[in-house]
Amino acid sequence: MDTNASSALFALAQQAAVGLGLGDLDGVAVGGGSDGNVFSGAGVPTLVLSCGMTGVHSTAESLRVDDLHALVRLLESFARRIMEPAE
Repeated sequence: MDTNASSALFALAQQAAVGLGLGDLDGVAVGGGSDGNVFSGAGVPTLVLSCGMTGVHSTAESLRVDDLHALVRLLESFARRIMEPAE
């Protein structure tokens, strides 16, 4: 896995979050729990963004609508940053 490329993605997401006033993101390396580990294992720079769900994979799974809206704003800003031409 190219951790430098994944770290670069995290840096862009961090910039997007701070730019939106969402504060700093918590970066946590995990060994699974999403399809991201499949892509990462294949050498594709990977970043998984979460929206603070609770009770994940249970009948009590939930998330706050405000958190979902914040994630959408973050993803939009992050995507714009990825699409910016490199200098």
